Amino acid sequence: MKPLEGWHLLIDAEGPAPTQHAVHEYMLTMAAVLGMTVLSPALVVGTEEGGMTGILIIAESHISVHFQPP
Repeated sequence: MKPLEGWHLLIDAEGPAPTQHAVHEYMLTMAAVLGMTVLSPALVVGTEEGGMTGILIIAESHISVHFQPP
């Protein structure tokens, strides 16, 4: 089996939930800063309970963020 390449960043944080627009901008900024190639528009969806998930498909893999209500 081929060893995993690259890296995985996991951030566990607390605080007020960001807006869907802020999550969208965060993912696009992260891709630009890291020199990644964006392949599709960012998708950010929220739930009635206050959770949120965002995903951005990049040529190198993907960027995803998940928020849970407190």
